[in-house]
Amino acid sequence: MDWQFSPFFLIIAGSGVLSFVLGLYAARRLEKPGAKALMIILFSSAIWSFLYVVQLAVIDLPLKLILAKLQYPAILAIPVAWLDFAYHYRKGRSGLSRTQLTVLISIAIILIGFLFTNQYHGLMWENIRLNTQGNLTVISRDFQIGFWGLVVFGYLPLIYGAIIIIGVHFRSRHLYRAQSMALLTGLVLVWIPNIAYLAELTRIDYSPVFFTLSGVAFMLAIFRFHLLDVLPVARDLVIDGMQDATLILDQDNRILDMNRAAKGLFPEGTTHFIGHRIESLAPQVATIVEQTIDADTQKQEFEIQPNDTTRVFHVNASPLKDYPGALLSRVFVFRDITQQKQYEIRLMQSQKLEALGQIAGGIAHDFNNVMATISGALQFVEMKSNTGEIDKYLEMMRAGIERGKSVTERLQTFIRSGEPERKPLPVDKFFDDFQEIASHTLPKNIRRPKSSLPLAT
Repeated sequence: MDWQFSPFFLIIAGSGVLSFVLGLYAARRLEKPGAKALMIILFSSAIWSFLYVVQLAVIDLPLKLILAKLQYPAILAIPVAWLDFAYHYRKGRSGLSRTQLTVLISIAIILIGFLFTNQYHGLMWENIRLNTQGNLTVISRDFQIGFWGLVVFGYLPLIYGAIIIIGVHFRSRHLYRAQSMALLTGLVLVWIPNIAYLAELTRIDYSPVFFTLSGVAFMLAIFRFHLLDVLPVARDLVIDGMQDATLILDQDNRILDMNRAAKGLFPEGTTHFIGHRIESLAPQVATIVEQTIDADTQKQEFEIQPNDTTRVFHVNASPLKDYPGALLSRVFVFRDITQQKQYEIRLMQSQKLEALGQIAGGIAHDFNNVMATISGALQFVEMKSNTGEIDKYLEMMRAGIERGKSVTERLQTFIRSGEPERKPLPVDKFFDDFQEIASHTLPKNIRRPKSSLPLAT
């Protein structure tokens, strides 16, 4: 068997190896939405590259033709898997339905069947021959109507999937736009040489060669922009106009999305959120998230100090699930109840004052009873006493009792929120009584001049 070699064979083979390695990475994360479809795309690209480089290397026409036909199951698997991936990218775990997949796979099998039986009907290729491109011997064919039907079948899912991802691109934020741009770039890089080949501008299909650049774009999407870890599955559920801070986290506590109000949960100066783990940005919020999703946790109110102020939030966690019930992510709603808590504190203080007033009212009532008892005993003493000196002090005691009654009456009036009764107060009498009591403790040189003072009102 004769062989031929060109340095760019190594590029094609290297592209196949890169696609295969990325496919292995996707295969390890099959639990993620879209991972299976992406794995099929990458493995099919690898198979296409490997078979194509062998087809170019051999010179025998029948063997080249067999190798060319063997590439098409992988080639047609790519658009079907791409469309399924686009559905996953937009909806999460809800990719193509079983009916849609069955129809697409059935059409692909029929087209492949026509391709492998082309020698009996000629609907796919005619005039199959060897030709030269530079110093290489390549296979040439005249494309027939059946082959153009195969091309249409291959391009329609690719175009529709690209439209879906473009729609996600314009509805999404920075990280999702970077993801979608990398995906679309990888697709377009393969389209350009393939269209040139179909238009017979070249006898070599350089699409597998461009898989190297597409692989770099997919690597950026997977490793730099966290494709398979962060998908825009819930953007429509988050409304930036909501007053409540809303966070959407995946199962690894990466931030999938958030509204503007949620920025207030993070320290001032934080600018990059999407794709980062909550623990690295706000450990206090991460602790609250863990406590909220804990089934045994009953506490729903938490204090957060994102900056210099303490704020109180009521936190509610809700799972986002797809139609079969698989968990996609969690939505955390932080309702700021700081003002409500402050109002509750003021209300509690007011209730305490009200209770204190009721207690004071009871004390005033009891004090009145004590004053009544003392007053009655004082009247009994006056009836039994005939000493003028004692009468003077008894009069002072009686006046003190009356003042005590007046104080308790004013206190009860204040507690009842009634209008107090205003009466004239003889200031001279007040000072005379005070002087009699204070004369035993004040220095002898302190005396009150005898003067007539007006009544105090």
